[in-house]
Amino acid sequence: MALADFKGNIWASNTKANIAAFFDDRADEKQRDSMKMIFTGKAGGFMDEFAKLIGEVCGVDFAPINLKSLKISLIGV
Repeated sequence: MALADFKGNIWASNTKANIAAFFDDRADEKQRDSMKMIFTGKAGGFMDEFAKLIGEVCGVDFAPINLKSLKISLIGV
C-alpha cells in the first residue's frame, strides 16, 4: 500500500510525489528485499520509470495488511 502527496500534474513531469509505502509484514527477508528493489526502481522495468516521479520517500515500513475486509464494488461487473 502506498500513500502519495504531490501538487501539480505528475504526468506532465512538473512535480515529484512524496510517498510512504507499507508492505505486508508476513513477507520474509528475501521478499522484503525484492519488494524494496522493485518499488524503488532498482530492479528496472516500468517501476524504474515510475520511480523517477518520486521526490521524497517519507518511509517504508512493514505492517499487517488484510484485504479480506476490503469491499470493492465495480459497476457493471
